[in-house]
Amino acid sequence: MKKFFLAHFILAFPLAAIDHGPLVQWFADPCHQAEIRWIQNQPPKDGDGFAVGYRIVGQKDYQWQNAASQPFAATKRMVFSASLSSLQADTVYEFAIRSSKNQEKNPDSWKFRTSPEKFRPMHFVIGGDMYHKRSLLDAMNANCGKQDPLFAALIGDLAYSNNRDAARFCEWIDSWTDHARAPDGRLIPMVVCIGNHEVDGHEYTPEKGNPGAAAATEFYSLFKMRHNGQRHVSSYNVDFGDYLSLHLLDSGHTQRISEQVDFIKESLEARKNTRFVFAAYHRPAWGTGCKPDAAEIQKNWTPLFEKSGVDAVFEHDHHTYKRTWPITAGKRDDAHGLPHLGDGAWGVDVREPAPAEVAKRKWLAHQAPKNHLIRVDLSEKGFTAAAKTADGKTFDSATYPMRK
Repeated sequence: MKKFFLAHFILAFPLAAIDHGPLVQWFADPCHQAEIRWIQNQPPKDGDGFAVGYRIVGQKDYQWQNAASQPFAATKRMVFSASLSSLQADTVYEFAIRSSKNQEKNPDSWKFRTSPEKFRPMHFVIGGDMYHKRSLLDAMNANCGKQDPLFAALIGDLAYSNNRDAARFCEWIDSWTDHARAPDGRLIPMVVCIGNHEVDGHEYTPEKGNPGAAAATEFYSLFKMRHNGQRHVSSYNVDFGDYLSLHLLDSGHTQRISEQVDFIKESLEARKNTRFVFAAYHRPAWGTGCKPDAAEIQKNWTPLFEKSGVDAVFEHDHHTYKRTWPITAGKRDDAHGLPHLGDGAWGVDVREPAPAEVAKRKWLAHQAPKNHLIRVDLSEKGFTAAAKTADGKTFDSATYPMRK
């Protein structure tokens, strides 16, 4: 009887069970690298740990590597991670997780696709302000999966934990893993950016302070971020071969606006021959009027984007939808201007700006209080940005020619 009970216990509660996740994060080179990350509710016992095995779909044997671990902020939960490298581009990989001590493998496995190294027509989705209500989050995550994007760019205010409620991040992860699945079941890789609700006190201090990673320990312990030689920072680039570059920036939450200027200049100069270059951050410079516009970004970042030939800027935070005209210094410029898209309403209660505030903002081409994600289709001639509701319907769309 005792032997039966022990066997039943092991089968029901395998040592390699995953509590929350896994996520596939893309950080630097999504053609050849991937970050596998997940959360365990309790630290492993008796010195046990985890290992991640990965293989090209169709191959027989996994390559195994031990997972690293660190506390999830100040909680008893642990973040486990494995950095997969030397992957083949544009290839579907399968990975599994096992107990590194007892070699017991989780019965589940997961798949993801690496990015192409050379350009071909493709699409991704982007949005922010994700989780007020689980029903809204689940519905939009499911729509994201149905779009079958190359990746999803998630630009701040992910779980609305304010660095004080780690359980909300666990729920956010559960929703993503369960619902953001491609039609064939693959996980959708993500790139992430910080917002004010990742920060203790949901801070927006563009110039007055510099709280650093210590104010957003949940975000910085869950995701891989750049280290600038002195500290971890959330401004970084993701480069897809020589055809697409994303510049993910911190709009005044754990870094000051002005301190990122040199990084932006150097990054844009290094990518001046990249086919598509997009910038994304949380707090809008050219918003809808739901909140004041980020004047510090208008002053410090916008001229750099305009000069360097950035194709579009994605902004969030205002809980509504907006598309600007192509603008230069805030004024419509169809010939040379830069469109700003987004305003963040993935899975939150939406806001509708006062008509008087909208009227002041001549840069607005379209505004709507709707939950949405934006699907971005890249082609040889340019790109199309289409705003889609949770049921997959498009309510606004615009096409832009190549700027380079």
